[in-house]
Amino acid sequence: MAPKTYEGNCHCGQFKFTVTLPTPIEEMGLNQCDCSICTKKGYLFVFVRKSSVVFTKNAGSDGLGGGLMKDYRFASRMVCHRFCGRCATPFGVVRPHMGSSEGFALNARQFQGVDIWNLPIEGFSGGAPWRPYVPPAFPKLKELLAETLPEGEKIYPGSCHCGQVTFALKAPWALDKVGPADVENNRVLECDCSSCIRAAGVYTYPRPASRVLLHTTFPEADAITTYVSPVGKGFGGQQFCSTCGCQVFQHLIGPPAERVAAAPAEIQEKIRQKIDCKPVHLRALNVTLGLTKADQAEWAKIKAVLVRERGSLVGDPHYLDRVTVSNHRLALTRLLNGSFHFRTLRTNPELHDDDNLMCRKCGEEFETPGHVFMRCMARETVEARKELEGILARDFGYNWGGKPATRELAEKVMKTLIFDWDMVAPTARFVFQVSRSWRYFGHRLPTMLTKLASDSEGSGEDTMDAETENASVGDNLILDF
Repeated sequence: MAPKTYEGNCHCGQFKFTVTLPTPIEEMGLNQCDCSICTKKGYLFVFVRKSSVVFTKNAGSDGLGGGLMKDYRFASRMVCHRFCGRCATPFGVVRPHMGSSEGFALNARQFQGVDIWNLPIEGFSGGAPWRPYVPPAFPKLKELLAETLPEGEKIYPGSCHCGQVTFALKAPWALDKVGPADVENNRVLECDCSSCIRAAGVYTYPRPASRVLLHTTFPEADAITTYVSPVGKGFGGQQFCSTCGCQVFQHLIGPPAERVAAAPAEIQEKIRQKIDCKPVHLRALNVTLGLTKADQAEWAKIKAVLVRERGSLVGDPHYLDRVTVSNHRLALTRLLNGSFHFRTLRTNPELHDDDNLMCRKCGEEFETPGHVFMRCMARETVEARKELEGILARDFGYNWGGKPATRELAEKVMKTLIFDWDMVAPTARFVFQVSRSWRYFGHRLPTMLTKLASDSEGSGEDTMDAETENASVGDNLILDF
């Protein structure tokens, strides 16, 4: 088989890379280690040479995100478990000062367009039997285990790997059982959406949230990082240890407070009840490590009742969903679907004199999209363009080199900005700012199925109301959450 190149990234998009495998991953299969850290991280490895991985964003000091990603070392400290400090996506296991021909373990959960669940997986033992891992214990675990629990309840201790976060889950029923009708079922759920597949997410959903007793060695805000995906509604996020990057919980946030406050009392109560839950990442539980035969047997039973949901089939949000301000999204959508009436985009521009095709703002060049946004020297456009340049340079390290020399290059720059997963949001704001200063872009779009916002032309308001203009206060809040 011929070599094949794959694109990979952490979930938040801070790090991107390509990797060339000697054969397609379907032929290679994946490797799964049973040691403590690999179990908690949920790694699925491919073993590659450093030279086969090329970072396209934030390569760092060693070409593998060094100095930019976080490194976690333990025991002999010979290897680094590298992960994104923003979203906790595990990159892999690397060694310091590797040469280009040296190999390392790369986490295949980051790959795009790969169905991890349908690939063959070969397990191997990577632990150190002469130095067995001892899970950090929740400080009050002995007292909890000595308590008399209600019938069916069971306590599951858990932690991150380094011990900065420890907890005890008071499950309403053993996780391998459904439980009686009057006790909420123990859902054990695995999802393959872009976020969960990278987090190796397997969750259970205890209610109320007080069933999870938490202890951190530092203030909780420092010990646990909460990552809220930049796509979607932002009603919840993943929580992981800030030091070792191991996933521990999900954090339910719910709809914006102002929307909830405007809802009827019964809807507010339903939302409160729905948020009163502390989803636990099962890989953080001690039982998953299989350190005893009893744990091994119970974990096998839990996996037997585990439900897999194809979140990937629902589809990840379109990249335009990264644009959360509705007027910005509408302006960019209008540009993309051709509803801005540029002079040169008339049906038959050849029937018009050149004077009737010139930019109505500056009169220097033909009125094309590339000129209007990237080359027009009208004051408002120049100011908006300088602001965009500053944002892209500061936040994304991108510099398009000033005013493009030709309209063709200008349009190429615009396409780069618009179709970039990260830069699309500030670019949409720029498009909105420029279009707002014009009066030549035609009338508003017809009413959409999901109305995004009223036409911004002439309004002079750069509203930050991202999702509420179409909100139906009441049951829609529950359906959306």
